[in-house]
Amino acid sequence: MEISLNGGIIIIGSLYWDDNVQRVNWRNESLDLENQILVKVPIRYGRISKERENTFSMVFSSECKNADLLGNAIFAPFKKNPVDYQSLEIEISEIIKSEQKREILKNTYNNWLWGTLGILINPKSEKIDELNFLLSWWKDKYSKKFSYYDYKVGNEPTVINKSGVFQFEWPENLNNFDFIIATATKPEVEEYPESEEIINRIIENKHFEYYLKNITNGITTFQDTDISQKIK
Repeated sequence: MEISLNGGIIIIGSLYWDDNVQRVNWRNESLDLENQILVKVPIRYGRISKERENTFSMVFSSECKNADLLGNAIFAPFKKNPVDYQSLEIEISEIIKSEQKREILKNTYNNWLWGTLGILINPKSEKIDELNFLLSWWKDKYSKKFSYYDYKVGNEPTVINKSGVFQFEWPENLNNFDFIIATATKPEVEEYPESEEIINRIIENKHFEYYLKNITNGITTFQDTDISQKIK
C-alpha cells in the first residue's frame, strides 16, 4: 500500500542548534524551519553527557507526562511533505546521519549505543489505513533485540515500546500532521537529577553552552526557571 502522509521531527537539544556541517546541511535541506512549531512534550535533563563535560543532556521521560511537567520542544515539518515510503526512508537516513554526525552505510533505526529513533502517530488523523501500514512498516525496521526498557529510570513506564512507538500523547497543536519522528536517548542514571545537581554540574564543569543554547532556542523543561535563577 502506498502512503501519502504529512510528518516531521521533534527536536530537543543540540540537533537543533549544533553547527556541525552534517547537521547544518540536514536542517537546511530537509526541514521546513520557517514553519516550525513549539510543542509540549515530556522532556527533562536526565543523561550524563561525556561529550558535554559530564553535564546533563535531554531525554524523554514518562514521569513528565503531567501537564505541569511538560517541556517545550521544536517540531519541524519535512520540506517535502507529503511523504511516501521511499521519501520517508531518505528523510530517516538523513536524520540518522545527523544524529551520528557522519555518513553511514546502513540505516539502523535502533540499538545505537546511546539512543534510538521513535515514531508517534496522530490518533485523530483520518488516514487510518495508511498509518496502520506505516506502523507495520516501522516495526519491521526495528531489531527484535531492541532494549526498550533502557529508556526509563526506576519504576517509571518506558517512554517507548518494543516496536519503537512513543508512549506519550500527541501534541495538541499538530492536528495537520499524521506522524512524528524523534530521537530518544538512554538516561543511564539511577535517579533523575534535581535542579541543584544539574546546576552544580554546569558550573563545576564550566559547560554552559548546551543549557543556554537550548533556552535561547525555546527548548525548555519544568526545571529551567530554577536553574536559570541560580546560574545567574
